Amino acid sequence: APGRLARNLCPRRTAVGADGLLVVRRGSMEYYNADGSKAFCGNGTRCAAWWMHRCGWAGRRFVLNSGGVPIAWSPDGTEIASGGIDFALRIWDVATYAPLAVLRAATYARNDINGVAWSPDGRRIAAAGQDGYVRIWDPATQTELRSLKAGISWTRGVSWSPDGKVLATSGAAGRLCLWDPETGTKLAALSESGPPIWSVAFSPDGTRLASGSGGYEVTNGVGTVRVWELP
Repeated sequence: APGRLARNLCPRRTAVGADGLLVVRRGSMEYYNADGSKAFCGNGTRCAAWWMHRCGWAGRRFVLNSGGVPIAWSPDGTEIASGGIDFALRIWDVATYAPLAVLRAATYARNDINGVAWSPDGRRIAAAGQDGYVRIWDPATQTELRSLKAGISWTRGVSWSPDGKVLATSGAAGRLCLWDPETGTKLAALSESGPPIWSVAFSPDGTRLASGSGGYEVTNGVGTVRVWELP
């Protein structure tokens, strides 16, 4: 069994694979800690994906940003926007898999791109950054239109209302805000304290907003989804 094999091959301080074992089969990958228990490894995922591609087990691919990769389709389905820990917002052509743009804010602060969202009309992309700002970009001209100070530290959740007139942002310290994306004016602060809010999403009719929150280290599966009635 893979778990027993991991215990035999990966004893700590006495083996090359001291951290664990990665088992790759067609259509599946499994990770095992050195003690034989199941695990997950982001670096292992990237290495396994590259190996599977070289072996012909995978199809065409994007070379995306390093680290965790938030992604969003353009409304017309022809492009994908991606973020990551290299501080870049990238735009990709879905038909050719070619990179169309690499956008970076003029900041010296660490600025992982934690969340991305296209506006409903496809003319703007909102990118939530590690530096506490959500920046709105024009993908056609590759210019930054405005920046919103959405958090006291990092921001992550970002969502456009169905009509594109309101932008919701969320992040550390329970910050959940509504903005006018045209002027950069904060319209409302629905929450300004509490556990991190990782994600936000408007209802299809734009009258409600759902938010997902939880602590950094959740071991008992507890998190909170709230639904907000909007003014």
